[in-house]
Amino acid sequence: MDKNLQKQIWAEIAKRSKDYVMQANDPKLWAKAFLNTEIYSNQIEIMDAVANLAIKYVCVSGSRGSGKSYAVCAGLIKMCVDTPNLEVGIFGPRTDQANRLISESRSMLNGSKLHDQVDWVRTTAHQLMFKNGSYMLAL
Repeated sequence: MDKNLQKQIWAEIAKRSKDYVMQANDPKLWAKAFLNTEIYSNQIEIMDAVANLAIKYVCVSGSRGSGKSYAVCAGLIKMCVDTPNLEVGIFGPRTDQANRLISESRSMLNGSKLHDQVDWVRTTAHQLMFKNGSYMLAL
């Protein structure tokens, strides 16, 4: 193999590896790369906390329309995709609020790079099933 071609291949591998590491550790880059969506500065902390398995409970408060639900959905999707066989319960004061998070998560996944990781046959309005065994369940 030509040495120049070999150098180009290794340079591309190194660049892609760096990109993957950055995406895995940066919620904003991850959301852009895998969900094709922008996460704003006020949403990064929410998404980070939700997707962190070391944090057992997360309580999110903020004004209406500030993107809380959207950031929670993005964080839950990241957590389910990254962690096989994870069981996520979504609670709300009313069942329809928990179901809305499932619906919003489904919308985010439609047309994203992660679309094929969802088990759409077993997914319902109350649960979002992933092919790696993880799922979100509205309670």
